[in-house]
Amino acid sequence: MGLNKEFAQAAKAAGVCREWYDRLLQTEDPRGLAELFFNGIDFCLSKGVPSLQRLRELGPEFLNPLGLYVDQEARLGNTPRAALFGACDASAAFNGMTVAQLYATGDTRLHVIATGKAVVTLDAFDNSRVTVEAREGARITVFQYEGAQVQTITGDNPGTVKIVVKHKKTY
Repeated sequence: MGLNKEFAQAAKAAGVCREWYDRLLQTEDPRGLAELFFNGIDFCLSKGVPSLQRLRELGPEFLNPLGLYVDQEARLGNTPRAALFGACDASAAFNGMTVAQLYATGDTRLHVIATGKAVVTLDAFDNSRVTVEAREGARITVFQYEGAQVQTITGDNPGTVKIVVKHKKTY
């Protein structure tokens, strides 16, 4: 069975609508599946589709080029989007005119530094612990869900950090 059919069955069991189920069935390449994942991330993260165990089985060689990281160290630089699952230990640096979206789940530890005119949005879930630092006009917005811990670092020439506390576990 192809990965698209496997993911479509898991999504159907979790209650995905017919339109997205059909999209999954029609998308056979990994990049297309990753695109669907990020576009439907609210459903995927709230329903656990694909499962953390299945992501672990797929491994870093398959996942990392798609912006997905599981139980590993990761160093991200000006990456437009990434999702970290399990027990990642990661850092992410953004500069210039970069716009980025990050997702930290599970027991992920993530340190984010943004400089220049970078704009970063981060959704922190579960038991993730994130540290954010905006400098030189950069902007970071963190959506902090129940259980996640957020720490800010301010120094000389700070940028803007906004933390939006969500009083729920997920989307």
